[in-house]
Amino acid sequence: TALECSQLSCRLRPNDPASMDTLATCHFAVGNIDQAISIEKDALRMMPYSREMRTTLEQFEKARVSKKP
Repeated sequence: TALECSQLSCRLRPNDPASMDTLATCHFAVGNIDQAISIEKDALRMMPYSREMRTTLEQFEKARVSKKP
């Protein structure tokens, strides 16, 4: 699956923000919203000026809020 491949990519390239961004997106796609947010925040700390990652994080956080009962 994409999630498994992305996890492998992150093991092969630890601390690579682009790989982490992809992993976060994969987690989000399978419903692991909290995990996606955590990983995306870590990636954003390494690339604080990435508008794309900031937008992705905002999307994940909005989804978490709308998911709560």
